[in-house]
Amino acid sequence: MVATEDNFLFSYNITLLNASIKKAINRERTNVGRTAYAGLVRLMLLECASEEIGKELSDDLSRFSYGSSHDELKWIDVQNHAAKIMNKYQKVIFVTSDEIQQGTDLVEEARQGGSNVVVIPSNLRDKIFEANKDENDDNKIRIFQQFVQERSENFEFKFVSEYELTSDERSIFRLKDKIFEIIGEKPWRVQHITVSETMGKDPVTFYPFDGLWQASNSRIIIKRSVLQDKQRFCGVLLHEIAHARSGASDATRSFESELTQLLGIFASKTLL
Repeated sequence: MVATEDNFLFSYNITLLNASIKKAINRERTNVGRTAYAGLVRLMLLECASEEIGKELSDDLSRFSYGSSHDELKWIDVQNHAAKIMNKYQKVIFVTSDEIQQGTDLVEEARQGGSNVVVIPSNLRDKIFEANKDENDDNKIRIFQQFVQERSENFEFKFVSEYELTSDERSIFRLKDKIFEIIGEKPWRVQHITVSETMGKDPVTFYPFDGLWQASNSRIIIKRSVLQDKQRFCGVLLHEIAHARSGASDATRSFESELTQLLGIFASKTLL
């Protein structure tokens, strides 16, 4: 025995010594440091894909946020391996502590839907996020952002016709015609502007969208509560028009340029 590890989940039988262990073992030592064998231990764990070993690893990963996991689960590649196995055999969603705070209602919704919610460190979440980009949908590890995205894609709107709006809401909603007149015309891509009582949630902030451009349906959807404030409605509508005209998503150069151009047109025609 080269070492005793009181906080290891498993014991390990290393039968093929590498240069690191050979160098560490000498007559003056009764045991060797972990750095000598850590690499081989990790390789052993990463080779294990059975449900039995996977259950031990994944159960330990689920205790990570409580500080009671074993030392093997401090290695991020082992954490990632445990998450893969857990994802394979269980209905699970991996979240960070920040995501729980920001999206408490969504986390509870996931639990009510039968998912096991496991808290993981943010660096593991980021590693999984990057790895998911190269995986097909069946092999992706389900992190919180993916759950929110799936929820948004399957979300059902509760549309409200213009005649169901209050007189004040209708008055603000009809400002859309004046806005189109100011910017020159309604974009050809926009066929419909609708109002919904409910909206999906942003996969980054976890807050409900105020507005949404749906290119597939050629429509802009405005959340009904936005119609309580004239300034808010104008801002949201211009934002979504910029999406429709540019065909670009938030935080892109194309979208920002289009939005800047729209604001310039709007300001020049209303201020000068």
